[in-house]
Amino acid sequence: MHFTLRMLQTLLAAPNALRSAVKPAPVLSPAKWDYPAAPGEHFTVGTAKVSIVPGDLHAQKYYLAGYGANKPARGVLNPVYATALWLDDNTGHGGLLLISVDCVGIMHNDVEALRAHLAPLIERTGCRAMHVMSTHVHAGIDTMGFWGKFPRSGRNESYFRLLFGAIESAAEQAYATRRAGDCTTATCKRREFNRINACPRCLMITHTGFVLCRMTAAEKCILLTMPATPRCWAAATNC
Repeated sequence: MHFTLRMLQTLLAAPNALRSAVKPAPVLSPAKWDYPAAPGEHFTVGTAKVSIVPGDLHAQKYYLAGYGANKPARGVLNPVYATALWLDDNTGHGGLLLISVDCVGIMHNDVEALRAHLAPLIERTGCRAMHVMSTHVHAGIDTMGFWGKFPRSGRNESYFRLLFGAIESAAEQAYATRRAGDCTTATCKRREFNRINACPRCLMITHTGFVLCRMTAAEKCILLTMPATPRCWAAATNC
């Protein structure tokens, strides 16, 4: 409280100094949209997933990323994966590689190391951009180092070697299995997907999905954005 009041006193005493420190936002140039050269051209879609469960789970100590520190994994309730999606709009500018990892999060320096690891693949495939995201599951292995035995990190470097290899394998398979397909969007409102202890005023219940259908196979890939932690994670981990 005292820190907050001190900040308020400082701002009231020198409002001009505060205003002078704030710079106007830069003017952004209009976006340039790329469209297929011919109407009716389809997307190119490829997907793959590879397990990221270590084979030596019982031989090495891998900490769970949540629900208290110093909790080594003791088994597998549900498998976790590295999933890759290759998506090309066929504008001639290259495809987009989306990587999703079943973990609590990935640090920026690890993402940059992953980009360097996948640089030969990106150059060979003409990949326009690669984006890496996590599903923020707290029942996976600690990839951020916050959940080890204090004061030591919970990060296991051998797991990152497995993780990078799995991501590379998934990316290679997604590119190799790419096929022509269509893309549609859909939205739904489902309150039960969110955690029950969320603030009602800030609860977002609208979920947007991109449905990617490959024309040469009877399968669909759904890219779903969920604006809150799903209740299914809570149910699976008894939190």
